[in-house]
Amino acid sequence: MTRPIAYAPGFDHDIFISYSSRDDLKEAAQADRKGRVSTLVELLDKRLTRMVGPHSIWMDRGRLDGQFQLTPDIEGALAKTAILIAFVSRGYHESQWCPWEREAFLRGGMTFKNGATRVFVVEFSPIEEEIRPKEMTDHKAYRFWSQDLLEPAPRILDPYLHEADYYNKVDALANAITKTLLSLKGAAPSKPPRATVYLAETTDDLEPTWWKVKRYLEGQNIAVAPTSYLPRNEAFESAVKENLRDVELYVQLLSLVPGRKLNDHQTYASHQHECAAAAGIPILQWRDESLKDAAENTIEDPIHRKLLYGPDVQAVRLVDFTQNILVTLDRLRAEKERQIQLKQKADEIAREASERHTNGKSVFIVAHQKDSAVAHDVEQFLATQGFLGGLPITLTARDQEKITPKEIREDFKDNYELADATLVVYGRTPSLWYKCQLTEIGKIRRLRIQRSEMGVLVAPPSKTVTPEEGTYFIPAESGIDEKAFRPFLDAIANPDPIEQPVAVH
Repeated sequence: MTRPIAYAPGFDHDIFISYSSRDDLKEAAQADRKGRVSTLVELLDKRLTRMVGPHSIWMDRGRLDGQFQLTPDIEGALAKTAILIAFVSRGYHESQWCPWEREAFLRGGMTFKNGATRVFVVEFSPIEEEIRPKEMTDHKAYRFWSQDLLEPAPRILDPYLHEADYYNKVDALANAITKTLLSLKGAAPSKPPRATVYLAETTDDLEPTWWKVKRYLEGQNIAVAPTSYLPRNEAFESAVKENLRDVELYVQLLSLVPGRKLNDHQTYASHQHECAAAAGIPILQWRDESLKDAAENTIEDPIHRKLLYGPDVQAVRLVDFTQNILVTLDRLRAEKERQIQLKQKADEIAREASERHTNGKSVFIVAHQKDSAVAHDVEQFLATQGFLGGLPITLTARDQEKITPKEIREDFKDNYELADATLVVYGRTPSLWYKCQLTEIGKIRRLRIQRSEMGVLVAPPSKTVTPEEGTYFIPAESGIDEKAFRPFLDAIANPDPIEQPVAVH
């Protein structure tokens, strides 16, 4: 029988299985079943065959008969294997051979030059931190056990009961290994991630849910941080801040379990949230919809109560929450692109002001097509006074029929935010249009931090306009009058940061 050819170039084997024989013992009452390690390796083997094709997994089964010894074959296999899967347990810790395998393998490093992970950790039950191999403390383990809220002890997931959480973990492990193998063969997708999300470390009862969300995000080509377990105690805060550095969104899953305390004032969960809030990162949190009506006063821990009922927490179905993550990322990306465009427009305005030797102040001229002639006259007049006039896209675009309502709204908002003042031309258009413009300006104006002057040019035909506080009314029934414009222009050129303008008619 020929030995399978490794998928990863330059290696004899793709995966080396490092495990304790104690973790693969068969239950006496279930003699027809395989051990836990063998079952998982067989399922993983089938998934990798489907994902990458032929590959090679080294698993020495001699140790199951108590005959394991360090042979040249095993030592050679370790040196020529791309990936190590370590089934970490108390038996692994107490094994005579597993530490040697780990040390021999890690002489080649924990990662490849391209950053791909070489070591994957699997757990069938919780293990104490003090017996976890120090080289693997930062590796996020694939936990094939669960800790439910009302269960006093963790429960080992059973593949023979067809538990979804078990097979989800198998898929997650297979996907992660596939990613490494593809990167080694140069077949990894070159498409960069569409976004990066910080998926906060969660309590043990939500571990299966955490993995579901992680798999979903990665399936949407969204990178997830942190990529490994965060250190505990004093080093935790700096590790959180480091992982938050380049993310676009903070996502956190919450349950009734507060989790371990970091100190008297924080849990590990609450501290991650506080770091994200301090860094100004957008936050999206989730709790199960069954907790939507849970009484807030039933949560004894005040730290967790504040976290669980915070303003960014959504009590919805998990599927709806994951969709909300994508919607939020799309919205954040659109806003980021909009800010870039605003910066470009601002630079263009500054450059044009410099070329025209103006005072650098700009006025957004809001006008309907019926008053386009007046709007252009105003633009020319402002230029003679040293001001830049900006017109809406509805008066400047060559092909008006191709302009979408969304483009008109975005152009209106951008022009308003970039200008030092806004002037509404009220002439041949009906009063409804005029009132609509004031309403839109009012919405944006309330959100603007910097002061922006407001004026209304009353053009023919003659009409009655009710003065509004904080607005300059400029009569122009007989044409543009510099004297009538002067209070408005002076207020723009010499803004008063304290007093708001009074209505002038």
